[in-house]
Amino acid sequence: VLDQERLTGVAGQLDRRLSVDAEAVLAAGRLEGLQETVSELFATAVLLEFPPDSTEVRIVSCGHPPPLLIHAGGARELPVIAGPPLGLGVPSDGYRTLTVPLRSGEWLFAYTDGVTETRDRTGT
Repeated sequence: VLDQERLTGVAGQLDRRLSVDAEAVLAAGRLEGLQETVSELFATAVLLEFPPDSTEVRIVSCGHPPPLLIHAGGARELPVIAGPPLGLGVPSDGYRTLTVPLRSGEWLFAYTDGVTETRDRTGT
């Protein structure tokens, strides 16, 4: 999967891999009676690439909330173009790369969507 030249290619490979694995589980009869559940399996992800000898980050969102750029003046949500979640079988041309320069003192904050999707204070 990680032998792809571009992050969008990695996203496409991950999407295909998740789809194939779900189909293999179904074919093996491991989830008898759960065909509908398997057909709805998907995952969100944010892919980050920090090129060597560079002060930038490349970001691809696969249905995931965008990272935040934190700096002395506050924080801002990065304007990533969210592609579809992984496992839906959407062609890799549905993913776009955002390149962001990172300046001294800035932090990139990526988080799980489980944090923003909890229903109560206990995290459930």
